[in-house]
Amino acid sequence: MNKSLSYLLFFNLERPNTYKENKTPWQLALEKVPNLDKRLLIIPVDLDAMLENKLFFPRG
Repeated sequence: MNKSLSYLLFFNLERPNTYKENKTPWQLALEKVPNLDKRLLIIPVDLDAMLENKLFFPRG
């Protein structure tokens, strides 16, 4: 899970995009909305793990 999270964060935030002047997705977002809240960088929730732990559908 850590490896996939690392790749996800790199791809969506740090990866320079050659078609967009080698800017990262976060840089491009900040150009459009300069005061973006860093809470947008929150990590994704692993829904499969939550389902396995029965957090969504607890049984009596």
